[in-house]
Amino acid sequence: MIHYAGEEELLGFYLQEQTPIGYGSLPFAHPRTARDDMSVMIPEGEWNAYVDSDAYRVRSQLKERARQWFDLIEPFSTAVLSAQTGEANETPLDMHELVLRMAASENLASRARLATAFVEKYESVPPEIRTSRVTACLCHPGRLYVFLFVPWIYRSATYAEYRAYRLQLMKCYATVVPVKFPGVREVLVVGAQTHDATGTRSETMIYTRYDQLLSPAEIAEATELMESESILAELPIQPLGIGANAAVEARRFGRNERCPCGSLKKNKKCCNITGARYGTTYQARIR
Repeated sequence: MIHYAGEEELLGFYLQEQTPIGYGSLPFAHPRTARDDMSVMIPEGEWNAYVDSDAYRVRSQLKERARQWFDLIEPFSTAVLSAQTGEANETPLDMHELVLRMAASENLASRARLATAFVEKYESVPPEIRTSRVTACLCHPGRLYVFLFVPWIYRSATYAEYRAYRLQLMKCYATVVPVKFPGVREVLVVGAQTHDATGTRSETMIYTRYDQLLSPAEIAEATELMESESILAELPIQPLGIGANAAVEARRFGRNERCPCGSLKKNKKCCNITGARYGTTYQARIR
């Protein structure tokens, strides 16, 4: 680096060199792309060029969607600090902190993707229907989120009974996940009440880490839960491929892939993003 005109110019350059997992990039800083005889100068105008670009408009869309992720996890933090976590009041503070830190560690692109997945599913679930959606984390390889929507059949159970049942069901999903997704390292299950005529709403989160291979007994338990409780039963087995160089690899987004802006639509029907030199430069068509 010989010269850069200002911090905003360096930031503009960084944010335009997007990687597939949603971070910016300084490609000249990577050993695989840098050369001993390479020198870099970033002049004035880089930030203004970024603000005028389609990439900036896509990022603005991501920020709008990402706010919904904050709206989901912020009440958990408030409840923990005020000891208003219901049946989880006896859970040690460091365990609450671990779950919240995990949910808050997602970068902008990942928060937007997770929020879109949660909100779209929540708004589309009919009353009294149990359903779920599994979404891979964009920026932490090996991490999955399970959004589980469980109705409260208030005519046959108290709210406390419903919450206890939902928590047990969440643990069952955490048991099945490593069988359906070989290679998963950790999962956060978000259990939510299906919207209904009561107007009430609540969410619960649990975290599970998988540090060892499953035993035959654990596989048998997961298989039984899939069959008896229909937990992820229709999902095919999906091994998680975790590449060590995922953060710096260039790639192109296919027209039929999900758009990286987080909308969950196909790329060709959303931003129509194409690949670039080192990371992903957005050639976006904003709707």
